[in-house]
Amino acid sequence: MMNLSLSFDHRVADGATGVAFSNRFISLIENPSKLMLEMI
Repeated sequence: MMNLSLSFDHRVADGATGVAFSNRFISLIENPSKLMLEMI
């Protein structure tokens, strides 16, 4: 288990962008093999 805290400045990026980034980050962290494939 890992605790992670993220914050987004709504003057720079809207909430939808922050949520999309968070969901993608979670997806890659939960599947390390997928993360490695993305790096190729």
